[in-house]
Amino acid sequence: MKKEIKIKEFKSGETKEKYDYVAVEKNIEMVLNGETRISLSISPLELKEFTYGFLFSSGFITSENHVKGLRIGKEKIKVTIERKRDPKDILSLGSSGGRYIRSPSDQARKPFGSKLIPRHEKLLPFFAEFSGKSVIFAETGGVHSAALSDGLSIKFFSEDIGRHNAVDKVIGKALLAKIDFSCHFFMLSGRISSEIVQKCFHAGCPTIVSRSASTSLAVERARENNMSIFGFLRGNKFNIYT
Repeated sequence: MKKEIKIKEFKSGETKEKYDYVAVEKNIEMVLNGETRISLSISPLELKEFTYGFLFSSGFITSENHVKGLRIGKEKIKVTIERKRDPKDILSLGSSGGRYIRSPSDQARKPFGSKLIPRHEKLLPFFAEFSGKSVIFAETGGVHSAALSDGLSIKFFSEDIGRHNAVDKVIGKALLAKIDFSCHFFMLSGRISSEIVQKCFHAGCPTIVSRSASTSLAVERARENNMSIFGFLRGNKFNIYT
């Protein structure tokens, strides 16, 4: 979502007025089971998909059927779930606003036994298609992109002002479509942090590919859970972190 505003542009020693697009950011509160309140800064699109993805990737639900009620308003998202966690086990705030369950040791999912590794020669064409889908970024330069691929094509794609939000929106779309995450890999425009790795781990997707870098803790988490990280996919090269 974008908004046109009037700005002043300085270029080659001159200043002129012009109209330009900026990405829309909105503050929304999620109320979980009437008691847990989570503040969100988000692009106000695909909020249903985001809600499902956020709850699933954070470990609050393990199936879309655990959502028993959902009401999306202008300022609040009210959701009722079949509780799988104590609401006091609230999300910690991670880098750049990412939220994740405080104690990774209590995760029920085991390290991955097998995973889809994209063919190296296909990664560059995939990211050309990925970039082509980033329409809001092309117009504003102010959003992140995420996608899920089965190695043949891009199946789900979302943009958001937040890296984590974009990932959650894609996870929500895939969850509602009842796909097998283990047969797919994530494509990202932004940094691979430990929160991103944990979201993909909860969702059941073992491979992450990004145009940007990975953090040290993300690499540690990925190695612990037999996940693969490909980063800095630019030009004709990329890094294999795990």
